[in-house]
Amino acid sequence: KILFILISIPFLFLVACTGEEKEIYSGNSNERLTEEEEACRKDLQGAENGWIMEYFPDTSLYGGYQLIVSFDEDGMATFSAEKAVSGDNTRKESGMYTLKHENGILLSFDTYNRIFHQFSDPQSDGIGFGGDYEFYVMEHTVLKGKKTYQRVELHRLSTDVSWSEYLSKIDKMATLVDTKYLDMTLNGKPVSMLAKSSFARCFNLSYTTDEAVETHVMSFVLTV
Repeated sequence: KILFILISIPFLFLVACTGEEKEIYSGNSNERLTEEEEACRKDLQGAENGWIMEYFPDTSLYGGYQLIVSFDEDGMATFSAEKAVSGDNTRKESGMYTLKHENGILLSFDTYNRIFHQFSDPQSDGIGFGGDYEFYVMEHTVLKGKKTYQRVELHRLSTDVSWSEYLSKIDKMATLVDTKYLDMTLNGKPVSMLAKSSFARCFNLSYTTDEAVETHVMSFVLTV
């Protein structure tokens, strides 16, 4: 299989937008919200082999991480993650989740989960990763962090691939970009990228302008 790195370079491209992303559950009718909530719950529980979650905490400091999550009918969400997050890609942790009404449908992971909640828990610096544990449901497979507004996408994991098998491929990719230089040419000018570390999932991107050398932080997520 071909392996890819998905890279976002927001400062290099200007995209014209004609409107803002809207929450599809923003109606005022409680009945409508309840119907949408049940439809969302059914979809979340309907992934036979769970969901691949591309999770971005604070993108000014970190890139994205691959987690796998499943939702059961008893209100429990079970997570596993690549080694950079969990330390062991065969390890699983479970905790309660709820869907509630709060300016739309809000998905909340309520009880502590040692894999998932490390992104939102404050660390010794009082901040940590600066991530979310509550998300507005934009579509049934697209979430938006309540605090950070970061987009989180869910993709069904194929039934013929085990969780650890998929995550092992991500772990292998991580070793390929750990503190590695990547060189490229943009508009005829050389650009250098240095991966800060396999854990941070960010490149320091440097390029020369007419005035000086500029450096920016660029986040990425590993995929297979």
